[in-house]
Amino acid sequence: IRALIDEDRLKAREGITRLAELFRASLRSSEVDSVSLRTEVQTVNAYLALEKLRFEERLQIRMEVDPKAMEMSIPPFVLQTLIENAFKHGVYPQSAGGIISCIIRATPTGMNVSVTNPGRLPPEEKYRESGIANVRARLKLIYGSEATLTIVEDQQERVTVNMFLPQPKQV
Repeated sequence: IRALIDEDRLKAREGITRLAELFRASLRSSEVDSVSLRTEVQTVNAYLALEKLRFEERLQIRMEVDPKAMEMSIPPFVLQTLIENAFKHGVYPQSAGGIISCIIRATPTGMNVSVTNPGRLPPEEKYRESGIANVRARLKLIYGSEATLTIVEDQQERVTVNMFLPQPKQV
């Protein structure tokens, strides 16, 4: 954002607006255990707008969210952390940028989240000190063994994080 102030004031203003949205979301999330997926997607969109300013046309985002999942609950900043991780390990190391895909589907018992980025799996020890480790710890604390988080690498050198979040049973 600082570099944009001299180069493109409109983009700098947009960046400051998105950063303020992220700060507000962070403050609100400290007061709650869960938010609607709709709220989390708004937070992710603010983050993506910041990254888009940085990467411009070198970044492509594919976001597919099942409308039935929008009012389901999710711990705040869990999806944002997965997206940020996709940038850190997938897009940042690529001089050409890359494509990040996020697909969210409602199921009868919860929601499936899939985030894919270019690249290869880092060594296992990197996961112990990453956002993924924090997400795993939060999911275990909140959901026990009902939530799952797996990471896979495919033949096209893409890494996908798959997460399942159960939803409270309706009474």
